[in-house]
Amino acid sequence: MALVFAGITGHSSALLPGLATSHLPILQPALNYKTHILKELNNSHPESVIILSPHGPLSSLGPTLNIQKEFKVDFSNFGDLATKFEVKGDSLLADDLLKASFPEFKLQACSQTLDYASAIPLVTLIGQLNFSVLPTYPCLTDNLTEHYNFGCWLGNYIRQSHQAIAVISSVALSHRLTRGSPGGFSHSGKWFDKQVINALKQNDWEILNAINPEVVADVQECGLYNIVIMMGIMSNFEDKFKLLGYEQPVGVGWLYGIYQ
Repeated sequence: MALVFAGITGHSSALLPGLATSHLPILQPALNYKTHILKELNNSHPESVIILSPHGPLSSLGPTLNIQKEFKVDFSNFGDLATKFEVKGDSLLADDLLKASFPEFKLQACSQTLDYASAIPLVTLIGQLNFSVLPTYPCLTDNLTEHYNFGCWLGNYIRQSHQAIAVISSVALSHRLTRGSPGGFSHSGKWFDKQVINALKQNDWEILNAINPEVVADVQECGLYNIVIMMGIMSNFEDKFKLLGYEQPVGVGWLYGIYQ
């Protein structure tokens, strides 16, 4: 079966259904994009979903896999007391990946609760979570080549797998797009987000590799490494990135797209 779906989505807590903010008209386009992506994922009938998340335990030794038989999720820390669900973890896929050979890094394993960047995209499918998930976190290094190579390796594994696997990259781009942004304003913020979109559209990860690391730090992004990993994964397939939308209603870049 190999790869059945790949997409990129934002993970803002403002879209949680139990919060009043989710009903604001300014957030509706982002909510529509996220809903479309997750419905497409569900329609692909994956057995397992690899979720690339920036918000988990990071190791300098290699990417980390979050291994649990079941994840219990609630968003009470965000003020949403109503939204709760459970989703199966894919320990078998994790074990198989841990046994495989990736020469540049040794894959790490952890067993923790599901981080919010992995959980928020799944909210759309509460009641329809008929697959298992494997949260995967990038390396604790700013070397994009190593992340890209890991993605290439992971994509090759998926391509040869008999399992129906989907991949979701959960990201947020610059947090410094406006003076009201969480990190304040940076002149580099919008430029950085445009570079990311251009790299995806042109299928050229070297555009990202050419960005000065000081700029990456300045724009306060959380998702660049996961996007590079995704581009490495998709180098094994002919699918091209289709941008569905880019929103910045709260001064943070939210990116939505699918590969087809």
